[in-house]
Amino acid sequence: MVVESPNGTFAGRRCLVTGGGGFIGSALIERLLKEGAYVSGFGRTSAVPSAPNLTWVHGSFEDPMTLVRACEGQDYVFHLLNSSTPESATLQPVGDIIGNVVPTVQLLEACRLTEVENFVFASSGGTVYGICPQIPIPETAPISPISAYGVSKATIEKYIAVFGHIHGLKYKILRVSNPYGPGQSPHKKQGVVAALMYKALAGEPIEIWGDGNTVRDYIYIDDLAEAFVKIGQYNGPEKIFNVGSGVGQSVNDIVNQIKTLLSQPDMPITYKPSRKVDVPVNILDMSLVEKCVEWKPRVTMPVGLELTRFWLENFAIKHSKA
Repeated sequence: MVVESPNGTFAGRRCLVTGGGGFIGSALIERLLKEGAYVSGFGRTSAVPSAPNLTWVHGSFEDPMTLVRACEGQDYVFHLLNSSTPESATLQPVGDIIGNVVPTVQLLEACRLTEVENFVFASSGGTVYGICPQIPIPETAPISPISAYGVSKATIEKYIAVFGHIHGLKYKILRVSNPYGPGQSPHKKQGVVAALMYKALAGEPIEIWGDGNTVRDYIYIDDLAEAFVKIGQYNGPEKIFNVGSGVGQSVNDIVNQIKTLLSQPDMPITYKPSRKVDVPVNILDMSLVEKCVEWKPRVTMPVGLELTRFWLENFAIKHSKA
């Protein structure tokens, strides 16, 4: 039985967060706990401190029975788990399908078997649209990804819609731009802000793919966690939402802001060959989410960079030297 949540919060609701140990998953779990939810995190590790209303589900994402057990009794499933990066998906597209698309369909089947009513998926607003002539990009734009990573995200979106159509699953899809902020590992092949800032703080040359003029839409992690909660509560007809800042900034723009923040005008930069999977410009149209759930990002890039710097200096870099 679902407990009605006061004031539109998640109080009393039971929420499963797949990928709960990841960058976005950890932030979402902390936000849901603040909203009063009972949260089950699913993933290899937990980066969230223990809490009375938090449990951890251990098991393989590729095991259907584990997924069924994890979904039992849940009111919401927030699906954030992803075993690939844009680079690894390009190098091993079959592995991306086996590791992400197939288990997600099994997760959807587990939701059907356990009668989970609400499913919220973290898609990729930065890759599913591909090279779009319309900037900023609205949700109505055709999806035409140019990377294997974007193809798998788009495929999962279609399967979710099928389960909604046939089985009545209530779903929301968030096409997320480029999240950044405290908690993001600077060592993975994803997350340009964390990687650039870490290199600069460590006194190492910054590496940039291409000429640095690639434009992206960046969103601070706390704003993104809030968007997940607000869109999860939304009961209107819309199913797919862009979630970003609506502001485009090139990689060179980010580098220049880091130079100013760290007072390093002569920071060394190494430019590497451009990649075919990189979309030249990606800026998301935010008008739909602003209209439907009255959400807007609040953290500006200068503030977000300072908060990211503080976390890297006091946690990531210190930990790596310990």
